[in-house]
Formats: sequence, C-alpha cells, structure tokens
Amino acid sequence: MGFPFEHGLQTTVIAMRLADRLDVDRETASQTYYACLLSHAGCTTEAHVAAKVFGGSMTTHLNPRMYGSTSDVLSGLLRSLPDPDRAAPVRALQTARRLPRMARGSRPALTAACEVAAMLADQTGAPTSVSGLFAHLTERWDGHGPLRRAKGDQISVPMRIVHVATDAALQRHLGGSGHAVRLVRDRAGHAFDPEVAARLDNWGREILALDESGSVWDEVLALEPSPTLALAGVAMSRALAAMGRFSDLMARLPRCGRGPHQPPHRRSRRPPGRLPEQGVTAPSTRIRVSAGSRSAGLRGSERAVARRCAARRSAPVAGCHGLTVGGECGSIADRLAGRAVHAMSRRSVVRIASMLTPITQAAISGTAV
Repeated sequence: MGFPFEHGLQTTVIAMRLADRLDVDRETASQTYYACLLSHAGCTTEAHVAAKVFGGSMTTHLNPRMYGSTSDVLSGLLRSLPDPDRAAPVRALQTARRLPRMARGSRPALTAACEVAAMLADQTGAPTSVSGLFAHLTERWDGHGPLRRAKGDQISVPMRIVHVATDAALQRHLGGSGHAVRLVRDRAGHAFDPEVAARLDNWGREILALDESGSVWDEVLALEPSPTLALAGVAMSRALAAMGRFSDLMARLPRCGRGPHQPPHRRSRRPPGRLPEQGVTAPSTRIRVSAGSRSAGLRGSERAVARRCAARRSAPVAGCHGLTVGGECGSIADRLAGRAVHAMSRRSVVRIASMLTPITQAAISGTAV
C-alpha cells in the first residue's frame, strides 16, 4: 500500500497503548494485537486491478483522507486516478474513463481484502476469534463505510481501536503528533468511536511517542498479551503454506510448482531449487531471474545484480523480513521475494519449515536462537 516502513508495527504499538487506556480485558487486548498486525494482510488481493485503475499515488492522495468525510474520500480517489505526469486534458480524460471501473470494482475488492485477511489470520495461527473481526475492517462508526455492514457498537471494540490507531500512525508520520490528534478529534463520531478517539485526544503525546532512532520491533513483541503464541510442527507448516498462497496473489510469473487451487500443467524443464548448506536463503532465485526476469519487471542492470545476489546466496525466501540482505541486492530483494518459493521443490519447502521453526519461536519469545 506504500505506507512508511514499519507502519504496521507502529500502528500496533499505538493500538495497544489505546487498549491500555481503555482498560480492556485480556481477550480484547489479544484480539486488538493480532488484528492490528494483520489488518493490511489482504490489501494486495486486487493490487493488479488497482494498478490498472489508479495512475497516481493512493498513499499520497487517498490514505490520508480515508477516514475523512465523504467528500474528502471522493477527492482522494479522484486525485489518485490519473497519471500525475500527464497534461491536464489527458488527466481529465483518464479520470472520466477510470472512474466507472473504480466504482464497479471497489466493493468486490474491499470484500476480497476482508476475506483474505480473515483467512490468513486463521491459517497463520492467530487466535480463532481474530478472523471474524475483519468483516468490519472497512466500516465506520457512523455506518458510512464502503461495505455498509455495521455501525456504532455493532463494530467490535478491537476493530474500533485498530481504525483509530491506523489513521493516527499515518497522520503522525505526515504532520506530527499534534496533527494526528487534531484529525482524530475531528473525525470522532464520524469515522471513529468517540470514546476511543477521546483517549487519543487526552493522552496523545504519550500514546504517539515513538523512538525514531530505531525499530519498534522489540516493543511490539513485548506488548503481546500473555499467553504468547508460538508456532511449531504442523502449525508452522500451515503458516508457511499460507504465506506461499499469499505470495500467489501478486506473482505473475511462470512457476515450476502449482498452488493447491491451480490446474496442473506440463512439468517445467527447469530443475527445482535447492537450499544452501548454511542459512535460509534461496539460490533458486538465480533460476527465476535467468528464466523469467522480464516478467519480474527488472531492468537489465537489475537482472545482473539479481544474478550476483543469487550466486552469493543472499536472496530472501518468501519475503521473510526477519532475514535481511545487504547492498545492491537489498534494493530489489522485495521484488523477488515471494517468487523464489515457487521455484523450489516440496522437499525444500519442508526443510525451510524445519529450519524456521526455532527462529520464529525465538522471535515471538524475544530470545536468541
């Protein structure tokens, strides 16, 4: 969605501080925590459609207005439709052509985003009560959400907290804490639950205080309500499979393997990738780049860099953000992430699961491997 780096983590910190000020019970706090972490998990579901409809930046024009008035939201949508570098008459024509398509596709896209977020919550091991929360992901306190599913107290408390935290985190990034508090106050009773908004209004400085010099990752781990969750065995395999299916939502490349819901096809002549003897990396990316680099959207110079990354075995598997890459490889790693898993054999995926289990458990518990 183009949000700032660690936006999801920062939003979770703010949401948990709001939950603490609201004095919610442990179950509500747990639901808030996991719902906030997964709130944007389904946003790439219709990204290939959005890329054709929106020529401008939704991050710049729409996201800051998403919880504003109806006119604010419409203004943001219209500004996001045309290509910004085109002449005014061309932009006007693009807006007129793209607006009907956006109107037709917005409801199915938002519905799909809610459903995918719910499925990923269930499959990645979140508490069973979390997946049902995402039905109200796009709702508003005044009932004027795009899907018109609920309003007021019909929206669950965790999701009401997530709505305020999401907007506050973005507005803080754009204009500072004072700007964020003012907008949330103005939107109370409209997009937001007045009680949740009042907590931010009263304790905005404390709730929005974040360390800009480093990551909030450790704080997010420390905020997880007890008992903390850990994945192992079958649960870990199920979560990894869900991540692979999630990457399928974006991947447009020819693949060696097929997803569980895709029809079979003739086996590729390319050999399956193999894991290196050390480290959780994917030399199979070298196969992907050499055979499908044009489909990957990489320029000639980037293809050469990707091949060097693959030769050094430094490309990440399935976009695992806990494993970093350095230098020139890091600049295109995200564009290759999610694709390498398709070039690996079933046996390799099983080996990845067994290797990641202690790493994930340590990340959740905050201990060293």
